[in-house]
Amino acid sequence: MIYTKKEMFSIREAAAYCGFSVSTLNRLRNIQDFPKALNISIRRIGFLRNEIDEWLRTRKRSIVGDLSEHREKIRCPQTPQDLEQVRQKHIRAKLAS
Repeated sequence: MIYTKKEMFSIREAAAYCGFSVSTLNRLRNIQDFPKALNISIRRIGFLRNEIDEWLRTRKRSIVGDLSEHREKIRCPQTPQDLEQVRQKHIRAKLAS
């Protein structure tokens, strides 16, 4: 299938479209929390716009309150296992409250 430029983003365009850096996009890809990339050529990948839009639409959003209270330092998940541990921690916290 042939995609037009408006339907497919390069990695830089996808990162800019989502509002974060290329390294953050790659980190999300490494933990499998971003739409799958399509191989355009041996050294080039692309992302479908409709998949990115769907991912953005279904992504959980946090409610931002006063950031100075109850502030906790967290490390960005680096592996799918780290991401699952964070999700399990949030589930346990919700069940406890």
